[in-house]
Amino acid sequence: MTDRLPRPYPTICWKRVGIWSAAAIAAIGAAHVLDPAAHALIRYDRLPLKNLAELDWQRLLRVLGSLYPWVAIGAVLVLIDRARPVRPLMKDGLSRAAIVLVSVALAGAAAEALKVLIRRLRPPKEPPMELFDYTFRPFVEGWSSSGLGMPSSHSAVAGAGLFALTRLEPRLVPIALVLIPLAALSRVASVAHYLSDAVVGALVGVLIAWLTWRTHLRLFARPTEYDRSPDA
Repeated sequence: MTDRLPRPYPTICWKRVGIWSAAAIAAIGAAHVLDPAAHALIRYDRLPLKNLAELDWQRLLRVLGSLYPWVAIGAVLVLIDRARPVRPLMKDGLSRAAIVLVSVALAGAAAEALKVLIRRLRPPKEPPMELFDYTFRPFVEGWSSSGLGMPSSHSAVAGAGLFALTRLEPRLVPIALVLIPLAALSRVASVAHYLSDAVVGALVGVLIAWLTWRTHLRLFARPTEYDRSPDA
C-alpha cells in the first residue's frame, strides 16, 4: 500500500480555512480597536513622520504595493521557466508569472472596488489631528476612489504578490511573514491609512492570491502525485 494517490489537484482543508478565517476576523476586529491608539501615536504633524516617505526602507515597502515590481518579478519568472522543464503544478513556462501578475492585478482592483463601496476617508493630514473619528463620503458625491482609504490597495497588492510567491516557493514563507505586515504598517506610519485599512487590505490581497492559486490548480495544473494531506 502507498500513501500517495494521483489526483488532479490538492483538496481544500476546510478546517484550516475556518481557522484562518476566524484569525482574519479577529485581526480585523483588533485593528479597529487599536485604530484610535495608532492614530494618536502616529500623526502627520510630528516632525519625524513628515520625512518618512524619503527613507529608503519606506520607499522599498511602498513599492511592493505597486504593480511595477511584480511585473519585473513576472518577467524574471518567465525567463527562468522558459529555459527549464515545466515544473509540477504548472501548465507551461508562463504559469508562475501569470499567477503572480493575476493575483496582484485582481487584488488591486478588488481593493479599489471595496473603497468605493465602503467609502471611508483616509486619516486627516490637516489640523485638528488630535481627534479620532471615521469619516465616510456620501454616495451622492460620486464613485471615485480618490481620498478613500478602506482597504489599502498598496497593502492588498503587496499581500497578494508575496502570498502568491509563497504558493510557488514555500521556502519564501518566512520572508512573506515579515514583509506583508511591514508593508501594511508602512502605510499607517506614513499616515496614508488607518491601521484597520492596512490590515483589511493585506487580508484582501492574501485571499485574492489564494483564490487565484486554487483556480489555477483546478483549471490548468498538470496531473501529478500528491500526499494525502490536504493543501488549503
